[in-house]
Amino acid sequence: MIKGRIRDQIIDGVYTVAEDFPRLIDATEGMKDTRRSSDEQRVLAEASLVARNGEDESPVRPDQIIAPRRREDVGQTLWQTFNVIQENLIRGGISGRRQTAMVASAAARHAPSMASTRMSD
Repeated sequence: MIKGRIRDQIIDGVYTVAEDFPRLIDATEGMKDTRRSSDEQRVLAEASLVARNGEDESPVRPDQIIAPRRREDVGQTLWQTFNVIQENLIRGGISGRRQTAMVASAAARHAPSMASTRMSD
């Protein structure tokens, strides 16, 4: 039964999270106690963009994703920085574009159309 296996996997997952919860709380508290300089925040933002986009050029700049949206997120702790980056990457709404995309779209506009390059019957 597939439904029974899925239910068992969900239950196992809940127990795993419950067992790890104290460790996660400790890690969170450690992040709240760890202050980061502006340069370190930027490095974390750059690494986050690479994790999200791979080695491809990102459409947004690191300074855009470390800009807090809410007053509560202003600060330099690792926890605040992590949450700001996560929110900005997940929620989006940050405008930007890739340089390579602009070049590619400009090249496409000047390329001959498929109709003019079609072979005669």
